[in-house]
Amino acid sequence: MNLNSDLNTNYIQEAQTKLVMPSFSAFEATLLGSILLSCTWFGMMYFTAVVMMPGFAAVLSDKEFLVSFKAIDNIFQQMPFLVALPCMGSLLIVTTATFLGNKERKKGNVSVRLNLLYAALALYISGFITTGVFNITLNNQLQSMDLENMSDDELYDERLAFEAPW
Repeated sequence: MNLNSDLNTNYIQEAQTKLVMPSFSAFEATLLGSILLSCTWFGMMYFTAVVMMPGFAAVLSDKEFLVSFKAIDNIFQQMPFLVALPCMGSLLIVTTATFLGNKERKKGNVSVRLNLLYAALALYISGFITTGVFNITLNNQLQSMDLENMSDDELYDERLAFEAPW
């Protein structure tokens, strides 16, 4: 038993000395975080645009479409942290990564990653503004509608006005 115990102890000690944890600079850590949060946000938006909206459009009447989207928007408004973490979090961390990347550039560590971050930040800000100006405005208009008391023609017009730009 003593031999077995010594072998296990030696094996563990040897494994610990060989185990090297990767070290990340603050820039690399924020770069990794920005990738993860941005991909999460992109996945949510991609699912909405490519799966949910066409799926609703294919099977729901005008009223059902608007009522369904209104219900989904209500959930987002009741639990804003679900949207805030990937949306605002990725904007914040991409900005932080860009700032830290600029510090790296001043040290002489110029990298393609920083140029890609500039492009990502510009695209992200433009998408954020577009969402705020157009999509949230459409959602707020939908929230203010009394869908139960609208005629079929009004529902059709409102669906077109909502669905096409969204």
